[in-house]
Amino acid sequence: SNYSFYLNDTLFFKDTVLPSRSDTINYSTQNKVSLSVTLEGFHSKLPKIVNLKQNGKTLQSYKTTSNSLVIYDLNPGKYALSVAEDINRNSLWDTGNPLLNQIPEPIQLSEDFELRLNWDNHFTINKL
Repeated sequence: SNYSFYLNDTLFFKDTVLPSRSDTINYSTQNKVSLSVTLEGFHSKLPKIVNLKQNGKTLQSYKTTSNSLVIYDLNPGKYALSVAEDINRNSLWDTGNPLLNQIPEPIQLSEDFELRLNWDNHFTINKL
């Protein structure tokens, strides 16, 4: 699908060079893929932090209490996921502190996987 967003001078986006000009932002979801993720063995009531990674860098981070998640509008390519259970509910993965006898929050890392156009892009992460 293709989308066009029209911005006129009544919005807070203004063109400082040509103030009377309306702008258009074009966005296309063609050649984009969706990723469906199922989390197996994770505590159903604990919040989870799911990070979508590419080339070792976090692209997007999601916080969910559900054991399933759908990520839309991704480019085809290789990705990886990490899932951490947020035991203290602070929306961060805590690495722990041995001096305070605190253990790290559980985290599960996936292997790299490839998302392709016109494929069923479903990935399951099993907690070890």
